[in-house]
Amino acid sequence: MNGPAKREALIFTEALGVPVEKRAAFLERACGGDSRLRRKVEALLASHEEMADFLEESPDDAVSQARIAAVAAWPRPTRSGDILRVESEIVEITPSRSKPHQGIVTVRGTMFNQNWDAVYLLTAKLLVFRRPI
Repeated sequence: MNGPAKREALIFTEALGVPVEKRAAFLERACGGDSRLRRKVEALLASHEEMADFLEESPDDAVSQARIAAVAAWPRPTRSGDILRVESEIVEITPSRSKPHQGIVTVRGTMFNQNWDAVYLLTAKLLVFRRPI
């Protein structure tokens, strides 16, 4: 992780521990007037809140609002010349009770480099259409 990205991640992580009503003042101090940095951290915080709300919803609520979510991580860097392979697994299929033509599929994907080191991890909840039965 480069310097600016590391700083964003550090401020984001610290901000999660600050009560919402005090975050604006915290971000002002932590970002030191760097409006670009502050916007990036605020976007991370908004995504985090949206993800938390999504994961607490029932599948029918998520489907009715047409919301999707994903959590991704890069545990190791990828380099030019790497040979990458992807494995995907369907973890869960949840049919909608109120909309029989839709459902939510949870997919877990792992990308490996040529040494079979996991370099990218993804878990995603996707709104999908079902085939007619």
